[in-house]
Amino acid sequence: MNLEILLAGGKTAFAPGETLTGIFRWQLDTAVNWIELRLIWYTEGKGSQDLGVGPVERVEHPAAHGQHPFALQAPNSPPSCSGRLVSV
Repeated sequence: MNLEILLAGGKTAFAPGETLTGIFRWQLDTAVNWIELRLIWYTEGKGSQDLGVGPVERVEHPAAHGQHPFALQAPNSPPSCSGRLVSV
Protein backbone atom coordinates (compact mmCIF):
# COMPACT_ATOMS: atom_id res chain seq x y z
CA MET A 1 0.00 0.00 0.00
CA ASN A 2 1.24 3.49 -0.83
CA LEU A 3 -0.44 6.67 0.45
CA GLU A 4 0.56 10.25 -0.36
CA ILE A 5 -0.84 13.60 0.84
CA LEU A 6 -0.15 16.67 -1.30
CA LEU A 7 -1.01 20.03 0.28
CA ALA A 8 -1.90 22.90 -2.04
CA GLY A 9 1.05 25.23 -2.49
CA GLY A 10 3.33 22.93 -0.45
CA LYS A 11 2.24 24.73 2.71
CA THR A 12 3.07 23.01 6.04
CA ALA A 13 1.88 25.50 8.68
CA PHE A 14 -1.70 26.68 9.14
CA ALA A 15 -3.52 29.17 11.35
CA PRO A 16 -6.39 28.08 13.63
CA GLY A 17 -9.59 27.85 11.56
CA GLU A 18 -7.71 27.86 8.25
CA THR A 19 -8.72 25.36 5.55
CA LEU A 20 -6.15 22.79 4.41
CA THR A 21 -6.63 21.84 0.77
CA GLY A 22 -4.92 19.41 -1.56
CA ILE A 23 -5.23 15.85 -2.80
CA PHE A 24 -4.47 12.45 -1.37
CA ARG A 25 -3.33 9.57 -3.59
CA TRP A 26 -3.22 5.84 -3.02
CA GLN A 27 -2.07 2.56 -4.51
CA LEU A 28 -3.64 -0.44 -2.83
CA ASP A 29 -2.38 -4.02 -2.79
CA THR A 30 -5.81 -5.36 -1.82
CA ALA A 31 -9.37 -4.09 -2.08
CA VAL A 32 -10.69 -2.01 0.84
CA ASN A 33 -14.16 -0.69 1.71
CA TRP A 34 -12.99 2.87 2.36
CA ILE A 35 -10.02 5.21 2.81
CA GLU A 36 -10.07 8.14 5.27
CA LEU A 37 -7.93 11.23 5.58
CA ARG A 38 -8.21 12.62 9.11
CA LEU A 39 -7.01 15.91 10.53
CA ILE A 40 -5.64 15.23 14.02
CA TRP A 41 -3.79 17.25 16.65
CA TYR A 42 -1.91 16.18 19.74
CA THR A 43 0.16 17.52 22.60
CA GLU A 44 3.45 16.11 23.79
CA GLY A 45 5.81 16.86 26.65
CA LYS A 46 5.56 16.81 30.42
CA GLY A 47 2.16 16.24 31.97
CA SER A 48 -0.86 14.63 30.37
CA GLN A 49 -1.03 14.15 26.64
CA ASP A 50 -4.10 15.09 24.62
CA LEU A 51 -5.33 14.01 21.20
CA GLY A 52 -8.09 15.51 19.09
CA VAL A 53 -9.66 14.42 15.81
CA GLY A 54 -10.96 17.06 13.44
CA PRO A 55 -12.74 16.72 10.10
CA VAL A 56 -12.51 13.60 7.93
CA GLU A 57 -12.56 13.04 4.15
CA ARG A 58 -13.75 9.53 3.29
CA VAL A 59 -13.69 7.69 -0.05
CA GLU A 60 -16.05 4.71 -0.22
CA HIS A 61 -14.99 1.64 -2.25
CA PRO A 62 -11.87 3.23 -3.77
CA ALA A 63 -10.26 1.86 -6.91
CA ALA A 64 -6.87 0.16 -6.53
CA HIS A 65 -5.16 3.36 -7.73
CA GLY A 66 -6.65 6.81 -7.33
CA GLN A 67 -6.67 10.27 -5.89
CA HIS A 68 -9.21 12.49 -4.16
CA PRO A 69 -9.27 16.23 -3.43
CA PHE A 70 -9.78 17.39 0.15
CA ALA A 71 -10.62 20.54 2.09
CA LEU A 72 -10.35 20.18 5.88
CA GLN A 73 -10.85 23.10 8.24
CA ALA A 74 -8.35 23.26 11.10
CA PRO A 75 -9.93 23.63 14.54
CA ASN A 76 -9.92 27.08 16.15
CA SER A 77 -8.12 25.64 19.17
CA PRO A 78 -5.80 24.62 20.63
CA PRO A 79 -3.33 27.06 19.12
CA SER A 80 0.04 25.54 18.23
CA CYS A 81 3.09 26.20 20.30
CA SER A 82 6.44 24.59 20.97
CA GLY A 83 8.09 25.12 24.30
CA ARG A 84 10.40 23.46 26.78
CA LEU A 85 7.62 21.71 28.70
CA VAL A 86 4.91 21.11 26.13
CA SER A 87 4.29 21.21 22.37
CA VAL A 88 0.90 21.35 20.66
